[in-house]
Amino acid sequence: MGKHGTKKTTAQSVIMTVLSVLCYTAGAFCALFVFVGAWPMLIFTAFFIFIGMFAYKHRFDKRGGDPAVSRTPVDGSTVQRKSPDTIPAPAESHVAGTVEYLVYNYNEPVVANIPRDRIFTAEIIRRRMNVPFHGNRDLGYVLGGGNGNGYVLSYNGAPFGVIPNDRLCAYLDDVHARTISCVWHEWYEPTIKSIKALAPSTRRSRSERIIASMIGAGKWDSVDDVDSIKASDYKPNAMADSLLSGRGFIDIEVSLDMIPTPKGSYAKPHVGIFHDGAALFEFDARKMVYGELVRHAGQNALARVEKKLSNDGNGSPYYSIMLVFQSDTSSQARLLQSHVGIADNR
Repeated sequence: MGKHGTKKTTAQSVIMTVLSVLCYTAGAFCALFVFVGAWPMLIFTAFFIFIGMFAYKHRFDKRGGDPAVSRTPVDGSTVQRKSPDTIPAPAESHVAGTVEYLVYNYNEPVVANIPRDRIFTAEIIRRRMNVPFHGNRDLGYVLGGGNGNGYVLSYNGAPFGVIPNDRLCAYLDDVHARTISCVWHEWYEPTIKSIKALAPSTRRSRSERIIASMIGAGKWDSVDDVDSIKASDYKPNAMADSLLSGRGFIDIEVSLDMIPTPKGSYAKPHVGIFHDGAALFEFDARKMVYGELVRHAGQNALARVEKKLSNDGNGSPYYSIMLVFQSDTSSQARLLQSHVGIADNR
């Protein structure tokens, strides 16, 4: 989407522009008589020039929008009841998060009284509409409506900007959002704020996508709170190969347990990942992931096992293991009952 939308022209701008041109022309005509000695015409010259300047200056309504809306101050008393840094948001259908998304600020007067770093709530408008250009409705732009054109944001009923991020707009639709938290930290230009919308991340890393697919998370569900461990094993493994049977990956139920060291050894016990009572993978204390595995010893988990080729120049095969845990036994059981079973990417 471009920075600007469709320009709007009104009858007022046309009429005042034509009047200014006519007055300047009349003033120039009267000035000709002044040059030939008709000094009384100087008064008419000055009159027409003055009217022309007045008409040109007032081609547009400088108030822009409803003054009562544009100049509505932040309600400090309401803010203080909640938090000194937050303007209250409706409890229903509201989106907030830690990731900042760009908002094109077209109408600075609407947000002029919002302090720096103060979180405020903007309404989401999904239809196309005219957004005044920094207080001037006659220089407004028709914006929004989705389908690659973003969504308009308004504050206290007055439109001020547009979210251009299509993925964020899709997220807002999926969660049926009506409002979203916004904030500004710096100036885009000396008199125009750089507004940011606050929402959860709409992109997942590869590990997060794997976890989401393992636990059946929704498209936008956060997996930040999922307890997981990622490990790699570079040793040949006939049991893993048998389970994979040529598939790209498998999801299986496993358990973690300590493997005692031989009698007389001073080495720390190994940690084993067991499937059907047999040790599928085994890790010693030299592995960076050892401490995390020990912490989960005695627990069941859902494991995704993949066979990959390393980037060491030789293309050596290795096994990537993603373990997903639940915080309590009952939820762990539900997870395993719902999602465990051999899965593949065929």
